[in-house]
Amino acid sequence: RAPGTDSLFSTPIIERAPPAPVTAAEALRKRAGLSPGGPYRIDGKRVLFTAGVHRLQDDIIIPPGYQVVLEAGAELDLSAGAHFLSYSPVQALGTEDQPVKVFSNGSAPNGFTVIQAGEPSVMKYAVFEGLNALKEGNWELTGAITFYEADVQLYRCVFRNNHSEDGLNIIRSEFRLSHCLFSDTPSDAFDSDFCKGTIDHCRFERTGNDGMDFSGSIVHIEDCNLEENGDKGVSVGEESDVTLFRTAIRKANIAVASKDLSMLFIRELDMEDCEQGFVGFQKKPEFGGGKIIVESYNAKNIKRLHAISEGSMLQLGEQVVRE
Repeated sequence: RAPGTDSLFSTPIIERAPPAPVTAAEALRKRAGLSPGGPYRIDGKRVLFTAGVHRLQDDIIIPPGYQVVLEAGAELDLSAGAHFLSYSPVQALGTEDQPVKVFSNGSAPNGFTVIQAGEPSVMKYAVFEGLNALKEGNWELTGAITFYEADVQLYRCVFRNNHSEDGLNIIRSEFRLSHCLFSDTPSDAFDSDFCKGTIDHCRFERTGNDGMDFSGSIVHIEDCNLEENGDKGVSVGEESDVTLFRTAIRKANIAVASKDLSMLFIRELDMEDCEQGFVGFQKKPEFGGGKIIVESYNAKNIKRLHAISEGSMLQLGEQVVRE
């Protein structure tokens, strides 16, 4: 009976299985451990993957308290569907001549995931190719490469032909991306959720959806190139605060978008061959519109320079645009 009424309401009880006492994520963490016969060498608190190809048949789940080192020339083959999951920080020590490689030739769920590592990870000259997202029971991530509550620096890394929703997903972490390449991703190349970081001298090309997607993040971007992004070059949402300097966006459906109480400040943006340039709107009802402030830009062959929904704002130099 609803309070204050004389009416009775009824609904059938939905028969569902009781909740599992242990979630899939918790079960994975409980499986964390090291074996003397594994494809690595244990040196005190260091877990070393040496140069050469390591074909992983079983999941690698590194427990907390270690330092994982991928030496120059180390290659992890996840084609059999194995996960690489670490609760410890990871150091990829590749070089220009001997990069670290993490790859798969199949479509089975696998992924390279670092969770709550305690200390920052550093990835240098690492190539991530052909990966899918980690999936365990009813727990499925969206990133082929994921850092969750795990600070990370990525320098001259390549993310190519990965099959998951996001190529790289960083969540609740501090990060730096420098001189990295993202290409041929079916959805978003890079997704930042509730992070703080910097991105410089990176390239994002041939994405099915966004080149860069930010939610609840504070990020500075400079000297980047984006090309052939199926939806947005740069998408800023959920109260993000993003600065975008000296960046070029070509052949995107929308060059830049700010939504849901986000702030996007732009200086020296080149846009070319895009359907729309600047877009501001509200997507989620619990937020408001987006704001874009543009100090300087160049636009060539942009079919619609701006589309600003009610409640959003665009400032081009001294001109304020509200539609």
